[in-house]
Formats: sequence, C-alpha cells, structure tokens
Amino acid sequence: MAIGIYKPGQGYWVRVLTATLIGVVTLAAAGWIYSQMGLVADKLPRSVWAIPFSQPGTPPAPGQTVTLIGKSTDAAPAPEMGTATVESYSAGASELRINNVHMTDASTDPSQAVAVKIGAAPSGVIKGIVKGETAINPLLLQGVAMAVVLLVGAVLAYFFVAIHQRFVDFLIATDGEMKKVNWSTQRDIRMSTMVVIFASVMLAGSLFFVDFGFQWFFKTIGVLVH
Repeated sequence: MAIGIYKPGQGYWVRVLTATLIGVVTLAAAGWIYSQMGLVADKLPRSVWAIPFSQPGTPPAPGQTVTLIGKSTDAAPAPEMGTATVESYSAGASELRINNVHMTDASTDPSQAVAVKIGAAPSGVIKGIVKGETAINPLLLQGVAMAVVLLVGAVLAYFFVAIHQRFVDFLIATDGEMKKVNWSTQRDIRMSTMVVIFASVMLAGSLFFVDFGFQWFFKTIGVLVH
C-alpha cells in the first residue's frame, strides 16, 4: 500500500468533514480513556508512602525500620499496624517517606496510621494526610493512554480518508451527489421559517382558547369548583 493521498483534490469537503468527525470521536475517546486510566491508577498498589511527620530527636535514617501505630480505643491500647523501611526523611518539609510496607492486617494501609515509632524512641504523631505513591506516575499512565488513542485515531483518519481506495471513491461519489442537490435559497429558508413560526403561534392560540372555553363551560355547570 503506497503512502500518499489517493485521488488528491477530489471530494475535498466530504473528506475533510469525514476526517473532522473521526477527530471528534477520537478526542471523545481520548477524554474517556484519560478518566478511566485515572481510576486504574487509583487501584494500583502503592510502593512509597509520604507521611507528614516531625521527629524532634534523632532523625530517621534511610534503611531504618519503623513501626506504624494505629488509633487506640477505650478498650485497647494503640495497636501496631505493621512495619516499613525508611526511604528518606526531610526535616525541612517534615516528611517521612517509607517503602517495603508490611501490614499486620492486609485490609489496612499506612493511611490509617496515627503515629510512627522509630526504634526505641517514643512514637511520633502523624500530623496530616498520609499519601501513597504508585510505581507508575498516574499522569504518565494517563498521558500515554491518551497518546495511543490519538495516534490510532490519526492513523484511522488517514487510512480511510487518504489511502483506502474503495472508501475514498465512496466519499468522492458522495461529494458529487451533494453537488447535484438543489439547496434552498436564503429567501426560501426565511419564508419557510416565518410560516412555521406563524403556524405555531396560531396553533398555540387556538389551543389556549379551546382550553379556556372548556374551563368556562365546566365551571358554569359546576363540574370544576375552586
């Protein structure tokens, strides 16, 4: 299959409008796949967790094991939810990043922790929302998915509008038939529109008076009572 344009210059507007329609459908599909990839990204396992945490004593070192502490209740002390490894700690940003998380209960995650215990030091309170980060950047995943959809749409538009001979011949024939159509003039359209508006007003007025007449009649004979 040769790369180029089959019968260039023929059926121009029909081919342009067909390519435009494919482009609109492609953009809609790209927007849909973007939102769907966002939902998929939310379900991906978290490899790193960022914890808003301030350690007044010795700062945790990378590779050090920490213990995640859950919320205590009146009946039980604060439970140990699991362990993790320190990836990094930023004292200026008060952020502790952990990985290699091992939760005691598989149905829980570090976002439910309320404190972090580092070695033998007292537990440090988590002040803020614990955020999980996936191994794949969600924006990258969404961007790649959108790019694939847009590329497929562009290839389809080029294939059907430029090089697929049978389809292009159909578009050229359609363009030829469109040129044979006797299109209405501006005056005809204006007069037809005025006739439709006048007929609609007359019909609405007739229905109003008929409804008003029936209402008056039934009130007179006592069927309708306010």
